[in-house]
Amino acid sequence: MAHPNITLLGATYQTVPAVVLPKQGGGTATFMDTSDATATSSVINSGSSAYVNGVLVNGSQVIQAYYTGSSNPSSSLGNNGDLYLKVVS
Repeated sequence: MAHPNITLLGATYQTVPAVVLPKQGGGTATFMDTSDATATSSVINSGSSAYVNGVLVNGSQVIQAYYTGSSNPSSSLGNNGDLYLKVVS
């Protein structure tokens, strides 16, 4: 993905992924190019959010249960929305 060109005070900067500006009182503000983001609310956990193409997307994915094991789960284990964590030693 090509990042946008940015022009500041007459100077053009090519393919800039982010702009970091100082804030009054300290710290910085970062502005990221999110034009290549593809996340949807269904793949972002409920209670979390992300910026996708400059728009704040609130998550709707609910993890209903957690399973752990040392082998791959069978297709009959769990329900949609469950999370399976494979333990690797």
